[in-house]
Amino acid sequence: MNNKSLILAILVNLTTVASGIEVGQQVQNTISINGRNGTEVYANFPLIEGQWSVEYTDIRGNNSNSNFRNINLMQFEGGKLKLASEYSIKVDGSTTRWTDEPCKVEPTLHKNNYGTSLWKQRCLVIEPITFLQNNNDVTRAALSSLASRGIKNDFNSLRLTYTRYGDSDKFMRIRFHLFPSTFGLENPTVGSMNTSPWSPVNVASDPAKVQFISALTNYAERLVKSLDLAYETGGSVAPIPAFMYPESLTGNRVEVNEIVSELPSKEERLKYLKKIFEKGLITKDIYEAQQKNILSNF
Repeated sequence: MNNKSLILAILVNLTTVASGIEVGQQVQNTISINGRNGTEVYANFPLIEGQWSVEYTDIRGNNSNSNFRNINLMQFEGGKLKLASEYSIKVDGSTTRWTDEPCKVEPTLHKNNYGTSLWKQRCLVIEPITFLQNNNDVTRAALSSLASRGIKNDFNSLRLTYTRYGDSDKFMRIRFHLFPSTFGLENPTVGSMNTSPWSPVNVASDPAKVQFISALTNYAERLVKSLDLAYETGGSVAPIPAFMYPESLTGNRVEVNEIVSELPSKEERLKYLKKIFEKGLITKDIYEAQQKNILSNF
């Protein structure tokens, strides 16, 4: 249950762990979380759309005799690491209580505690972090593993973390690492978040980054709904749509109504509008206003 789990995820484990899935397996849409015995499915959690490679899986206990299934995955595109994810789910054992308040994180680009308390927490955090920068044997081995497969990676990420526990006697912490360079934005290697262009202070002074983080925040809040369904019921509607940030919105600063108006038919305009709303690129108010505008002009 620490930040080293992502580093460990990149190390190629040649041993199959009895967890229902194998390291190196390619998965899509959902990931099955198996109990300690490795065969019984505890729950199915949604994945962001696309093909994922299982990089690491294990089960660990803690001081309260709870068992946590940890599964880490990566998504590659064009010889580069596009996305990384970490799923930590309590599959059995006694009720888990964390006294270090994992939702108490500062500074952040976005945080929503959803009005919860210490013993019943539910929070979403978006923050810039360093990525594979520890100067130790584990990090060097991880980088060597990526290099052996011809995979390039950024050394900083924007991490979305959704944590929920204390109700229904369950625990869930799911993290997604997104890399701004994937969307054509700068993401230089820095060792301190204070000097990162994605630090909260620097983002606030850059309109382009403010817009990007706003879109990412809207997307993350929608993503939470899919994760809540899996937490509460053990099942989910999958896959989760990928976060999209069109070049037209980053480079030319084209307004949504201008993009929509370029499409030839009402049906195509409505479909596109719905798509970018579901991707979290526009707010509900903008979606409804544009929908009304399209319908009223035909």
